[in-house]
Amino acid sequence: MPSFAEFEILINYLGGYDKTSTADKLREVGTTHWKSTFPGTNNSSGFTALPSGTRTEKGVFNLLGTAGGIISTDEYPYDNSKGMGGLFLGSNLNYLIRGGLEKKGGHAVRCVKDK
Repeated sequence: MPSFAEFEILINYLGGYDKTSTADKLREVGTTHWKSTFPGTNNSSGFTALPSGTRTEKGVFNLLGTAGGIISTDEYPYDNSKGMGGLFLGSNLNYLIRGGLEKKGGHAVRCVKDK
C-alpha cells in the first residue's frame, strides 16, 4: 500500500489537488462502475480509480458507484485525529479531496510494487 507521501507525489505530478484535470486523470472512464462521470475523464494516468463506496464504523455501506476513498498506510499528517491519510474521489466531485479517512470505515486499498 502507498504511504500518504506517495499519494502526494502522485497528485502533485498530475497537477495538484486544485486542478479539475487531476481527478479526470485518475478516474475510470465511462459508466461500467461509475453511475455517472464527467466528460473530461480520461484516466490518462492509468490509475483507474473506481467508486468502491464506503462502509461506516456501524457497518452501513454507502456511495457504491458514486464515490470512494483510497486509504494510505499512515495517519493523515495534517491532523492525525482525523484518521488515515488518503484520497477521496466522487462522480459528483470533479476534484480530489485529501484528508483523514475514518480508521473504522471501509475504504479501498491500492497495492503497489516497490522496485
